[in-house]
Order: sequence, then structure tokens, then C-alpha cells
Amino acid sequence: MKYGVVVPLVLAPFFVVKAIVYPPGDGDLFWQRWLGSVVLQSHALPRSLGNEAFTAAGAPWVPQEWLFSTLLSFSAAHGAAWAFDAAIALCPIVALWLVAVRAARHGATPLTALVCAAFAGVALLESFGVRVQVAAWLLIALFLLALDEDGAWLWATVPIAALWSNLHASAMLAPVLVAAAAVGVVLEDRAWTPRLRRHVLVAGACALALCLNPLGPELPRYAIGLFSSPIKHWIAEWKTTDAADISFLLGAFPLLAIAMVAGFGAPRQWKQGLVLAAFAVLLFTAARNIAVFGIAAAPIVAARLSRYLPRREPRPLTALDRGAQFAFPAFALAVGVACAVTLAREAPPPLADLPVQAIAAIDAMPGTHRLLCGDFAWCALEFPPDGGIPRAQVFLDGRADPFPVSVWRDFVAISLLQPDWRQRLDARGVNVVLVKVDAPLAQALALAPDWRRAYRDAKFLVYLRRGDGRRADAREVRGAGRIAG
Repeated sequence: MKYGVVVPLVLAPFFVVKAIVYPPGDGDLFWQRWLGSVVLQSHALPRSLGNEAFTAAGAPWVPQEWLFSTLLSFSAAHGAAWAFDAAIALCPIVALWLVAVRAARHGATPLTALVCAAFAGVALLESFGVRVQVAAWLLIALFLLALDEDGAWLWATVPIAALWSNLHASAMLAPVLVAAAAVGVVLEDRAWTPRLRRHVLVAGACALALCLNPLGPELPRYAIGLFSSPIKHWIAEWKTTDAADISFLLGAFPLLAIAMVAGFGAPRQWKQGLVLAAFAVLLFTAARNIAVFGIAAAPIVAARLSRYLPRREPRPLTALDRGAQFAFPAFALAVGVACAVTLAREAPPPLADLPVQAIAAIDAMPGTHRLLCGDFAWCALEFPPDGGIPRAQVFLDGRADPFPVSVWRDFVAISLLQPDWRQRLDARGVNVVLVKVDAPLAQALALAPDWRRAYRDAKFLVYLRRGDGRRADAREVRGAGRIAG
């Protein structure tokens, strides 16, 4: 693993700058910080949506990101948001270092390990941000490191799976991966060996570990339901992987192609081959899995590829070799820092792509508002960071999963101006709409006699139903008071 740190060192400045300097690209951090504040104040997890979501109040909610949200809220409240962002930036850095460690353990040459780790790094780039999925990357890398073991250290997968289950529902992969490894052991050993027995027991223990969190058995039930949920068709990060994804084309696809040529399986290596196959299936289920495929595949592919390359007999290291072992990583870090400085200088203003001013304008309008956002993630900006009651009730927000399919269908019909879009808008009682200036819905509302424009800036428009925002409806004001109390 002479040069195993090269890829993490090159990309480390990018991850740190992107996490700390660049603003979030969506509104998820707003509702996640709000959730964290609710947890810190109540010392309990909310189990259903509240009146902040007027289309689905009372709908069951499994707040799987509770630990991420709590740490986010705590750090922000204590002036250490930058430290939280830096910690998230460390997750892919350490994950890529673990890729190099695993590649060396599998017998990969330094060159193949370096190349495959570079592909894995590219696979991470598009999905990276201060997001809970990124924190899960580190746990996946640690889990796979433990899963490589056949002895007692294999049991380390169990506490990792338990911690993983407190962070993200992707922990459902834990028992599946151990089960795939166990099938591989069956093919390798062809007998009920102590090694096979250990893998079977660990698979069962990992399944039980999924319930070692405040959500208990609700988490695996939620994850299984989400896997087949129709709402995934309307969420960008669940879109099917295709060649338009640069991280797939230049990161995951080369690893997959090498694996296909070099072979998923090899004599006495079915265990790793089936784990790789499981991640290959995941790769094509959603674009969000491109990154985890890179982390999982790079060490195995590097080892497979190394079998076809000539190996030199080891020789004593010269002074030049020792110097290169330090100079090459130092040069890699210098290149990364230079690129990161350029990236930092080009960073957009804080929250440049989010309708912060438009949301503030809505909150300043009198009356009770039932808000539909053209991008549902924007509505999370309504959630106060202190865990309080949002000023406006929202149609749909970035929590996404707990909202019923009927709400999603109405949202899509309204956004795409399907024939009955106006009837659906009226039936839901929406009286405020936030859209981009060039959105088809904005043009339709501009022509609608019962709507008027209440706010405009360079990117966003707010439309208010005529008669609303000038005086508050007495019944709704009293209802809002009961909610606040």
C-alpha cells in the first residue's frame, strides 16, 4: 500500500472545501436540523408528520436520519457547524484510504490499487455533499473491511451494522452482504465448516443489529417498504443509473468493465465475487448507489486485475525509492490543495440557489399559508432551526418518504400541468405557490384570474391566491394557535 494514500490526499482538499465553503444544493439540511432540535428538546423521536405538512398530518414517519440530524443541530447551535461539515468531509477521505487498505490485503499491486482507487474517487464526486448518505460511506467501507475477515474479526460487522442502523436505512445491506458472503463460502468450502458456520451466525446477528436503535423493528420494515415504493420515480436521487452520470461513466463503469473482463469469481474467491455482484445489482437500481459500488468494487477489481499483470521480485529499497514514497503523496496533496483553492475562490454566495428571500417574503405576508413549492425540497426552508412551528404549512417537503402516494400524484399533476392540475390545487386548499420564474406552473398561474403575483426576484416567483394574504381567516388563525400551544 505504498501509494494508497495518494487518491485520498488528492481529493481531500476538494471534499473539505466543498463541505465547508459551498452552500447546500437542496433544502434537506434545513429540515434535518429542525428534526435534530426536536429530538434534543423532546428527548424522543417524532413518529408521525405534524401539522406543518397540511396534506399528510398524522402520516407515519420513520426518522431514520435522527442521529445525523441531532449531531447537525447540536453542532450548529454551539457555533461548530464548520466542524460538523469537516467531519462529513472526512468520511469519503477515510473510505478511500480503506479502499487502498483492502486492495493491498487482497493482493493488489500498488499500481492497480492506485488506478482502481482513482476510479472509486471519481464515483464519489457527484454524490458528495454534507449529506447523511456520505456519512454512511465510511460505515460501508468499515463494514466491508470487517467482512473480508474469516476469523473472529468477522464479528466486528455486527457493531458496525448497529451503528449504521442509527445513521441511515441503507444499513439493511448489512445482513444481505454477509448472506452473500456466506453463499460464497458455501461454494468455496463445499462443507459445513467452522468458517461457514461463523458467516451464517454473523448474518443473523447483523439482521438483529438493525433493530438496535430507537426505531427498533420499524427501520427494517421502512427500508423494505421504501425499496418497492412508487414515490422513488419522482425523486431525483432515486433515478435509474445511466451514462449521463459522470460518476458512473468515468468511475463505476470502468470498475464494472474490468470486473466483467477479469471475472467476478476466481478459484477459491467466490465470497468476494458474490459481494461484488450484490453491489453490481445495486449499481443499476439507483444513481445514489454509484458511490457505494465504487467503494466496494475497487479493492476486489484491483486484486483481480493484478492477477493478469507481471509481478517483479521484491528488491531492497534505494534512497530514491524512499524519497519517492514521501514525495509522491506530498505532490498529490499539493495538487489537491491548488485545485481546492481555485474551487474555493469560485464558490457561489451562501444559499445562492435556494429561495431564501422568497420564503422570507411569504413568512412576512399576513394570513395563514398553505404552501406548495415547485421543488418540494425548497419547502424545508420553512422549518425553523430551533425546532419550532413553521410559519407556513407545506404541501410536500424534503422528508419525502412519509408522504402518501396520493400527495405525490397531486404534486406531479400540478407541477406538470396535467389536465386536472387546477382542480387538484383547489382541492388541497393551496393558497401560496413558490416557483422558478421559467417554470410552466409560473406561466399558468400568471394567466389564472384567481391568482396574483406577490413576490419576484431574479430566480423565483411567489403567487398568492386572490383574497389571501390581505386578511387572516379567523378559523385558521385559531387553529394555528392551538398547534403552537
